[in-house]
Amino acid sequence: MIRTVTALVLALVPAAAAAEAVLKVDYQASGTNESFRVANVAPCEPVAISEVSMNLETAEGSVFFDTAPGGPGYDDNDLPPIDIVRGDGFVNAVDMPDDGGRTILFSLADFTGGKAFDVRLDVDAQSSTRSGRGTDLTVRDLEGATVSAMITNPAGEIRAEVGVMVNGVATVTWDLACAGAAAD
Repeated sequence: MIRTVTALVLALVPAAAAAEAVLKVDYQASGTNESFRVANVAPCEPVAISEVSMNLETAEGSVFFDTAPGGPGYDDNDLPPIDIVRGDGFVNAVDMPDDGGRTILFSLADFTGGKAFDVRLDVDAQSSTRSGRGTDLTVRDLEGATVSAMITNPAGEIRAEVGVMVNGVATVTWDLACAGAAAD
């Protein structure tokens, strides 16, 4: 009898359920345009991602950001080094690397669950066949690149995590409790 009452009381008390907050970065190539979709797919709206950085140092290909005409990049087009094509209201600032640099940082605002932005970046792969000039990027070139992100969870704590690019997708996850989320 006591067990039944205890179980009934526990079933009536709403609890914060364990959930996984997720940042997903997808590489989307279209010809010579290198495009990335950055999405906060957290099930809890209050989970805000405040910073996202991409580091190409650990990528399989010798890849870099081509941020200026000339220099190490492959000049096959006249694309700007960065173009936020959708969701630019979430991006407060971008810490651009020098030409040939390998890390970029996005500072974000109001980037909560269910929101995304698309960004075109001129990223090139180093080639020994072109006197060291860059070539078009492939998914394999990005393998092993890291994406790191910082969140502020519902309790107000700031936490950073890192994900690794595999098959053109990097996923950064946090385990946290979402108030009002359904229990498993």
